[in-house]
Amino acid sequence: MPRMRVLAGVCPDTLEPIEANNPERVYKLNTDKFEGEIAVFLKDFQNEHGEPSSTDYFEHPGRRSHSWSIQVRGV
Repeated sequence: MPRMRVLAGVCPDTLEPIEANNPERVYKLNTDKFEGEIAVFLKDFQNEHGEPSSTDYFEHPGRRSHSWSIQVRGV
């Protein structure tokens, strides 16, 4: 079965794995032009090791039909 890794960073050479489906462990991003956080939610996600990663994010009535969310916030 195909697996997915979720990566984030300031440039392609410095991408790091980030944890999907965990709002407590967002990826912190700090550069001279941007400071913020990235959160990723994937319905029915299995990490790169095949381990299930569930979240109640998609239980919200307005999100039940969604299958993914990538959130970026910062200044």
